[in-house]
Amino acid sequence: MAHKKVSEIMTPANKLIVASLKDNIKYVMAMMTEHRIKHMPVMKKDRLVGHISIGDVVKALLDRSQQETKRLQDYISGKYPEK
Repeated sequence: MAHKKVSEIMTPANKLIVASLKDNIKYVMAMMTEHRIKHMPVMKKDRLVGHISIGDVVKALLDRSQQETKRLQDYISGKYPEK
């Protein structure tokens, strides 16, 4: 295995599952779950601009959940800002 070329073991371009900058976390999570993958390249047109991991997705969802919990706690305790 150490003597193989990267091209021999990488995912072929025609089977690569990618995200775009416009995709939302829910879509990326669904694709990662459906295809059982932990990382996705992020593309802008035909250019690689980054990658997203399952850890990034979990962190984003956890952050959103914690923010919602904080808003609900503030509302219950009367700290919720009035409009």
